Amino acid sequence: MKQFIDSLALPEEEKVRLKAMTPANYIGRATTMVDELK
Repeated sequence: MKQFIDSLALPEEEKVRLKAMTPANYIGRATTMVDELK
């Protein structure tokens, strides 16, 4: 995955941010989707 991210035309700070993501620290749209169910 890190090689793929490195191949993207993104600023270096975005690449660092993407590489730091893990299932434990990224919940994506989950919070928004739950709020929409309420």
